[in-house]
Amino acid sequence: MKDIELVMQCYKDNNNIGAYLIFCKETKKFIGFGGVQNQEFLSDGSLALADKIEFLIMVDSKQGGLGYGYEFSEAFLKFFFEKFPDQTLAARVNKENSACLKLLSKVGFIQKGEVCYRDRGNKFCLLRAGSNLL
Repeated sequence: MKDIELVMQCYKDNNNIGAYLIFCKETKKFIGFGGVQNQEFLSDGSLALADKIEFLIMVDSKQGGLGYGYEFSEAFLKFFFEKFPDQTLAARVNKENSACLKLLSKVGFIQKGEVCYRDRGNKFCLLRAGSNLL
């Protein structure tokens, strides 16, 4: 329930742009979610990138590689950048998640660095996209 409340607050804070549920066209089953959320702060309270919000995409691993993540990401980013053409979006992806890194690169994100979040120890790639970068 806390996640739903966070999504709704992000939706309100960002002019009705928030997270969306993704369903399989054929089976109509829930397979993931994507959109934007408020960027997570680093342990010192700063943001890894200057963008207040970040893009997210998560698809059930059983549905991976079938194009659902790409289809959603492409449609969402088109919608987002038509509404906010001067905005940029950050994204952070675990460095070991090669499938997600490949997907974000394919839809126009450019790697901007790496960072560790809090005490998790594993590194995350920092990426950015903007209408001027696509």
